[in-house]
Amino acid sequence: MQMQNGMSEKDVVNMILADEKRTAGEYATATLEANCQTVHSTFNQLLQNTLKTQRQVFEVMQQQGWYSAPSTAMSQDVQKQVQQAQQTKQQTDQFVGQHGMQTSAQQSANGSVNAAVMQEMMQNSSQAQARNSQRPM
Repeated sequence: MQMQNGMSEKDVVNMILADEKRTAGEYATATLEANCQTVHSTFNQLLQNTLKTQRQVFEVMQQQGWYSAPSTAMSQDVQKQVQQAQQTKQQTDQFVGQHGMQTSAQQSANGSVNAAVMQEMMQNSSQAQARNSQRPM
């Protein structure tokens, strides 16, 4: 079915779905960054409403046959991705442990970040900035 502007109904609904997805992402960011509880709650409610609308649009598209679900992944592929994620987490944990860093959960529990680590990070950042400023353009 063609609409007056030359776009099909499927194209219009597809644009609406894409817009809902984009809006949800923006509301999620705003919710996370809000420092006032009232603003946080407002954006969170807007996010929930947008997610509900997005789901409704998705369901209409799926019923019309306009949105095909991605092909199912092979169990072996999923397991491989899980193993890679676990290895990355282990490597990250080892790195953090070797450098005396704390995870955000540990920081919250302890109430502060290791000052020596922060000083080292700032020093490394300053050195990197100095190297970058010496590069020819």
